[in-house]
Amino acid sequence: MHLPILALTPHERSMRRMALYRGVETMLLDATSIDAPELEEKLLAEVRTRGALSSGDLVILTRGAHPGVNGGTDSMRILHVP
Repeated sequence: MHLPILALTPHERSMRRMALYRGVETMLLDATSIDAPELEEKLLAEVRTRGALSSGDLVILTRGAHPGVNGGTDSMRILHVP
């Protein structure tokens, strides 16, 4: 079973570094000005466009309450792909 890891970052340098990890697919996305519901919709739409998700899949989204602050990941949500 292959479980893809999708890493989103607003920084191209970070994206290139994360792309070196096995099984990680990276995306440029600046979430600092996007509220949580909009981020979830945008994320699911983009990943479905790439063919990485299908309807009915589950996604774990981790993020910080204060986007743009390093080391601030403090929440996890399980999202259902419509």
